[in-house]
Amino acid sequence: MDIQHEIRVIESRAVLAGISIKTLCERAGIDRNTWQSWKRGTIPRLDTWMRVKAVVDDPAEAAQ
Repeated sequence: MDIQHEIRVIESRAVLAGISIKTLCERAGIDRNTWQSWKRGTIPRLDTWMRVKAVVDDPAEAAQ
């Protein structure tokens, strides 16, 4: 998995869903700094990454 590519995909999907990165992070239960760290090359834990993906896969469900 190319994490940098996946981050770009998730950011694009969030924009299309009308979700800011700040909101994405809040709904996934991660700090915005964590997202920035991933963008700089830190590898996320799988469980945390899956929460982020869940938000963009189903934004309405993740909001609850």
